[in-house]
Amino acid sequence: MRFVWLLLSTVTLWCSAPHFQDPQPTRPPAPPTLREPLGPVEVPYVESVPRADLPERFTAKDPIEGVWELRDRTQGGVNVEPGKGYLAIGRRHMFTQFQAPGPDPDIALLRAASYSWTRVGDGDLVRTTVLVGHYNDADGDVHVEPAGSIELRRFERLDGFLRVHREGGDWLQFARVE
Repeated sequence: MRFVWLLLSTVTLWCSAPHFQDPQPTRPPAPPTLREPLGPVEVPYVESVPRADLPERFTAKDPIEGVWELRDRTQGGVNVEPGKGYLAIGRRHMFTQFQAPGPDPDIALLRAASYSWTRVGDGDLVRTTVLVGHYNDADGDVHVEPAGSIELRRFERLDGFLRVHREGGDWLQFARVE
C-alpha cells in the first residue's frame, strides 16, 4: 500500500508541474508576401501660429491695469462736474468712455476712444496711440480723432486712485472698479 501512495503522490506532483499548465509557445504565422510594401508616409505641412500672447504670460501685471471709474476732473485748473466715465486698461490696449455736462444743458460732452499704450521708461509716462476715437464739442459737432495720433501722458497712482494728467495742467482722477 505504501508503494501505491508513493506512486500516486509522485504522479500528482509530476502532473502539477508547470510544463503541463502553460500552453506551448507557437510562432505567429508569416506575413503574406503577395502584397506590395506600403510607401513612405508624408508629414503634412503645419504652418506656425503667431503667439503674441506668450510674453504676457511671463511678465508681471502693470499696476494701472484694470477698470477705473471717473471721480474727479479739472478744466482750466478748476474742479468741474466730472460727469460719468470709465477707463479700462488692459495689457496693451485701453478704452475710454466719458459723458459730462456741457455749457448747453441740452448738449452733453461725449468722448469714446480705443488706444494702444506702452510705458515710457521707468516713471509715470505712458505713450498712447489712437486706434479709433471720437468726441463732440460744445456745439454738438462730432470730431474723429486721427488714427495713429500719439500722446504722452502722466499716469500717477495716488492711494487707490489713478490720476491722468492732460495738457495744460488739467487731470482726470479715477477710482479702481476692478
